[in-house]
Amino acid sequence: MGLVVIFVGVGEILGSAITNLRRWISSTGLATIFGYIGAVLGVFFCLLMLPPDSPIRETERPTYIQPSVELGMFVAVLFGMVDAVWNTQMSVLIGDVYRSCPDDIPVAFALYRCIQSVLAAITFSYCNQLLLQWQVLIYLLWATLGVGCYFYASWLQSTTQ
Repeated sequence: MGLVVIFVGVGEILGSAITNLRRWISSTGLATIFGYIGAVLGVFFCLLMLPPDSPIRETERPTYIQPSVELGMFVAVLFGMVDAVWNTQMSVLIGDVYRSCPDDIPVAFALYRCIQSVLAAITFSYCNQLLLQWQVLIYLLWATLGVGCYFYASWLQSTTQ
């Protein structure tokens, strides 16, 4: 468990480095797409490496590939990177959208964090009741919707400036 946290931290550092590329690359969407691809790869590797009923009970069922510590740590790096990229991109977008009303930035950011926390609580409520493939499907649907909404909000912001 301790190694997973260390590798998530490594992923957070890599994600921060990726978002710092905005200094040299003007496209904000590039980091977002990179984070989305990392999220898709992470859940894909989880789906391959873990038995379908592993969220519900201890299991000895076969997996698609042989689980390994190395792949598990790579997935931890991916999820750390995704977390850093997504949170940075969202913070920048909130700052850009509310640039003309600086008093609204903390309110918008707090609302974003509140919604994120409520959705995390909902996820925790069903995580030990659904098979892995359904959890992955829900994750991918929300991630895709989130990226789509991010690009829509970013596009709206760029057209109103």
